[in-house]
Amino acid sequence: GRSAALGVFALTSGEPVRRLGGGGRAASARAPALRLLTGPATASVHSIAQPFATEPARHPNLFGHAAALAGIGAFQCELATDALDWTSGVFDIFGFEQDRRLDRREVVAMYAEESRALLERLRARAITERDGFSMEAEIVRPRGERRWVRITARVMCRDGRPVWLYGIKQDITEERARWDALRHQAECDALTGLANCTLFQNRFLDRRGNASELAPLAALMLFDIDGFKQVNDVHGHAAGDACLREIARRLTAGRDDAGPARGR
Repeated sequence: GRSAALGVFALTSGEPVRRLGGGGRAASARAPALRLLTGPATASVHSIAQPFATEPARHPNLFGHAAALAGIGAFQCELATDALDWTSGVFDIFGFEQDRRLDRREVVAMYAEESRALLERLRARAITERDGFSMEAEIVRPRGERRWVRITARVMCRDGRPVWLYGIKQDITEERARWDALRHQAECDALTGLANCTLFQNRFLDRRGNASELAPLAALMLFDIDGFKQVNDVHGHAAGDACLREIARRLTAGRDDAGPARGR
């Protein structure tokens, strides 16, 4: 529903859609998947859009400007040829010039490995099941900048056969950074940066047997710092904190397969 509403506003405002994979020319007509002024949502969308339609000079390209504020763009892919149609917002998300020529292989190569694998898996399933999907993916722009994109997509069929994959893409890099910061505060010890007891409990002690996010726990090691009380008593708590931070640094250095946590 959300992707359809965005598509309708884009059409009402006349935001340009450019054809990619077909010579890089501007599309001469709206492609089927982006022609969304049909179906049950039409009446409500027309009632919302009517004030702007009567005053085009006052609200030029309203959707284009509003979508840019949210980092949103619409896309579609013709499944038979992999030709892409993008609105200008998607070009901005991927850091491309508006007239850049490219094909789907170039775009897919920009996804981080894990995101690319998930995208292809969800896309294939959506096409097979004539359904849609939603995901968050990490991309790497041409200049090396990493961004996070939320993708909401759906398959459009013709005579029961999948023809188009269409939807929206939104830049959620800042949103993701805020969420990661909040999660770090909730899951990590403020002093050392190590996982706190709650995260350790959830990852290992309460971990479901079929969970795949971590390899099975192979060993559990407990560390006790000899003479730590004397460090605090003689040199002060600031020295004790520095000691804990250094121990945490050494525990995490070069150990991607370890999950150190600070106990109570």
